[in-house]
Amino acid sequence: MRGYSLVSNFTKVLTASYRVPSASSTRFMSGKTAAEQAMEEKLKREFATQDVVVQDQSGGCGAQYVVEIVSEKFKGLSTIKQHRLVHSVLKEEVADMHAIRVFTKTT
Repeated sequence: MRGYSLVSNFTKVLTASYRVPSASSTRFMSGKTAAEQAMEEKLKREFATQDVVVQDQSGGCGAQYVVEIVSEKFKGLSTIKQHRLVHSVLKEEVADMHAIRVFTKTT
């Protein structure tokens, strides 16, 4: 999908439903927790893309995340294999989570 920007579309949705983080949250000025930022950077490096969004859906405790990523590295792979790649990159982080939802696309 040429010209498709997952990050800009997903960010619009996030911005529309953004809530003020609690005082106990470790969010930076960007609205991202340290864990969200670390996972985004790790995925960006591994999949050579800037189209990565990681969102903590648990209210800041880090138990549940949604990951959306667009990468050429998924080309020709089944959805299951794409998701396994993401899980393998985030293996350490996933071990401490209750749930993770992964959405992948090729460019």
